[in-house]
This record gives sequence, C-alpha cells and structure tokens, in this order.
Amino acid sequence: MHKNHQLILILILLVVISIGLSFSGDNKSSMKFRVDIFSVADTSAIQSITIQNEGLVKLEKTSPGQWTVNDQFKADASLQRVLLAVLNQVSVKRPVSQIQKEEITTALKEGMRVEVGFEGNTSAFYVGGSQGRTQSYFLEEGSDQPYIVEIPGYRNYISGIFELKALHWKDRKIFNTHWRSLRSLQVDYPDNSKDNFRIYFDEAFFKIEGIAEMDTTALMNYLSPFEYFETNEFISKGFSSLYDSLIQTPALAVINIEDINQSRSQQLTLFPKLENDNYILGVNKDGEISIFDFRRVRQLLAKRDDFSLN
Repeated sequence: MHKNHQLILILILLVVISIGLSFSGDNKSSMKFRVDIFSVADTSAIQSITIQNEGLVKLEKTSPGQWTVNDQFKADASLQRVLLAVLNQVSVKRPVSQIQKEEITTALKEGMRVEVGFEGNTSAFYVGGSQGRTQSYFLEEGSDQPYIVEIPGYRNYISGIFELKALHWKDRKIFNTHWRSLRSLQVDYPDNSKDNFRIYFDEAFFKIEGIAEMDTTALMNYLSPFEYFETNEFISKGFSSLYDSLIQTPALAVINIEDINQSRSQQLTLFPKLENDNYILGVNKDGEISIFDFRRVRQLLAKRDDFSLN
C-alpha cells in the first residue's frame, strides 16, 4: 500500500508537471509573433498609399521623391518622408490582450483603412489607437488579431499620421524664389499706401521705386525668407467662423512676386490678425486659404522707409 501511495503521488506530480508545461508551452507559443508584420523593408517600391479615414487620401508617386494627393496637388515632402519612415520602421510590440481583442478588432475595422500599393500587388491593414492616444493598434485585413505597434525609441502616437485629411498633405510651400531669379516683389497696404513698395531688378541689381539711396543689407535680409516660406496649414471654409468672416474684410497687405520661373510667381493676400490669435489668415493666387504664425509673417511686412538710408 505504501508503495502504491508513492506511485500515485508520483503520477499526480507528473500530471501536474505535464499540465504546467502544457500551459507554459501554450503561453510561449501565443507570444510568438513577427515584429515586422506591417513594416515595408523597401519603401522605394511603394507606388501608392490610400488612407480611408473621415475622408479619402490617395497618395501616388509620380517620380522618385514626388507624390500627389488625390490627383489634385503636390504632396508635402516632409510629411511624405515621415509616412514612409513609419511604414519602414513600425514594429509589433505585442498582440492585444484577449480581454480587449474583440472590442479593438471591431473598432479598427470600423475605423481607418490603409492600402499600400506596389507594382502588381497591394497590402492593407487597419489602424487606430487607445482612447488616450497612448497606444497605436494595427490589424491586418482578413485577420482578427490586432497588435500594439510602435517605432522603437519613438514614444509618440504613430497612428496620428493616418488621421490627416487630404488638405493637410498638400505641399505647404508658398514662396520659393531666389533673389537671382526674382524679377519684382511688390507689397501693397490697402489702408496705408504710403508704406507700399516695389522691388525690381534693373540691369545689374535691384532698385526700389521712390528710394534714391537704398540700404542693400536691409534689402537682402528682407528677400532671404522668400527663398523658402511655408504656411503652417491649409484650411477650408468652415474651419473657423471667425476666419470665414475675416476673409470678407479688407486685406492687411498683398504681396506679389514675379519670378523668371513663372511657376514660382505667387500672390499672397494677408488679413488683419484677430485679437488674441497667434495666426494670421492668408489667401494665395489660387484662392487657397491658409494660416501662418504671425511672428514669421511679420518679417515679410516691411515698409518702404525700412530700405532707405536717409
């Protein structure tokens, strides 16, 4: 009997150990996953990226480094580089817990869908995140296993880039003219015409109408920002009721640039800054509305006397 008890105890112990190993093995196998499920090793092979969020954003590559948005306008190069970097470096951190799996899967499938197009094939996945935007979730199309994803060493909410609307992807460049290709630059102040001025190229160098002795240092410092001047953001009507009303009022200033390269010629109409607003409203020659940090715009709002040595 004593020997039988020992055998029973040993069998029980073996069963317990076996069950323990079984659960341990299941846990280990359930934690096995590829960290590169969503990453694209060679982003140069990407031909298009279509994002379905609240609207539709279709980014298409027209040539190396050049992308268009919805066949309407040129894409912002810096944003495009960020997006490609996200697709290249995104890494699976771990699967979503079983408790949250069903809820998150449903939310993702009802949310944003991303389709990456290559030559001859595509891949698609859903993106989203936690309520506090502290975690990003990705889900392969056709799968019911969502993952928490990250870019190693990067703590920000990476799903946020997929939330951008089409207008946010538009190239933000407004002025892109070098003094060597500048034909003329005119600034008009509708309410203060005495401050108006026109800079124009005359044979060897620039002149300013109405100024006999010109401060060339002040002139060149003024022209410098026009080499590359961006808006903070393009907006549409309805973005702000205050801005919708403001755009109907007289302009603060109108800046006209004529460049040898006509594609760089531009007009920007600026409106008075609203009280307690850090931004100023502008409309370009194509009627597109945008906002600018007033501190940056202020350097463009020179007056004729600023260039005089007298």
